[in-house]
Amino acid sequence: MVGDVYVRIYNEQSSFLLESFEQFAIALLGYLRRTGEILYKNMTPEVTADDFRVSEMNWQADRAASECDPLLGRGPVQTEPTVEPRLLVLERTEQSLTALYNVIKIFPDATLQTLNRYKLLFYFMRVDESPGVQMAALNVIHLVVANKVGGRA
Repeated sequence: MVGDVYVRIYNEQSSFLLESFEQFAIALLGYLRRTGEILYKNMTPEVTADDFRVSEMNWQADRAASECDPLLGRGPVQTEPTVEPRLLVLERTEQSLTALYNVIKIFPDATLQTLNRYKLLFYFMRVDESPGVQMAALNVIHLVVANKVGGRA
C-alpha cells in the first residue's frame, strides 16, 4: 500500500478514478526513491524491513506490536529484524513504476510531479537484474516525455 492505495489492485483496475491522483503520484515517487536507495546501497541479496517500508501505517502497526502491553504487564518484545528478499524489492518496484505509468496515463497532469525526478527514473534503467523494472521505468519515461512534448504538461 502506497499513499492509501493498494498498488497491485490499482494496477489491475487502472481506470479507477483516484480522488487525489497528485498525492498518489507523490507517494509513489517517494516510495520509488526509497527502493532506489535500497537497490543502490545494498548490493547484498537481502535488505532489512527497517529499510523497506511500504507505508507509514505498516510502520506504526509493526511498532505497536513490538511495544509493551501495560494491561498484561509485558515489557517490549525483542524481535529479530525481518528480512525482505531482493527479488521482493524488485517486484514491488516494478509494481510501483507500473502504477506511476497508469496514473500519468489516466491523469496527464500528474507528469508535473516527475519534475526533478528524472535521475531517479533513469536509475531504474540500470537495474540489470530485472528487465521488468527496466521496462516499467522506460514506459514511465516515455510517457513523461510524450506528455511534455505534446504540450500536456
